[in-house]
Amino acid sequence: MEIRSGLPKYSGAFQPNALCGRIGNINGFLFNGKGMPRLCLGPDWLYFLGLLIAMIVLIWVFIIIIAPSNYIAYAGELIFAYLIICFLLASFLNPGILFNPLEDESVDSEPSNKSRRFCKICGLFRAERTEHCDQCGVCIDEYDHHCPWISKCIGRGNIIFFYGFLAGLVITVIYMALTIAFLSNGTAKQ
Repeated sequence: MEIRSGLPKYSGAFQPNALCGRIGNINGFLFNGKGMPRLCLGPDWLYFLGLLIAMIVLIWVFIIIIAPSNYIAYAGELIFAYLIICFLLASFLNPGILFNPLEDESVDSEPSNKSRRFCKICGLFRAERTEHCDQCGVCIDEYDHHCPWISKCIGRGNIIFFYGFLAGLVITVIYMALTIAFLSNGTAKQ
């Protein structure tokens, strides 16, 4: 199988059981037996790192200073753990990178692929909801959008955890607001 020229560079990628490799602009880690990365870190990793540090610092300040040794803090710890876990899973899981290199055949000669679109950059046929991401340099199955805060695209492989992260953010904001209101109301009565 020969990959067409002009495609994104795949260094060490798509080799079964490789430890790490680069796919387009995405760093892949722990490749499976089919040569697909189990873990990925996108090109916007500095945004990811900054948001992770900010979340951890804010959570630590909230639990240690605002709501210390209170039964309310235990609920917060569970909410914060859920938030961080969903964020890390959305950030590190493979978003649905497609790789199906064409053999040296004409693109127009394959009748079974007439209904599918062809990505000239990646050199592969794409299903309906598959899009090429210019920032990541790869095609993503069930592409939703590119999120710099997650450091890469949101697609089939990580969208559930992305939605979990968004829900966790909403729950966290509600929890923090209610906790501050409860603690300030309790302090005012004393």
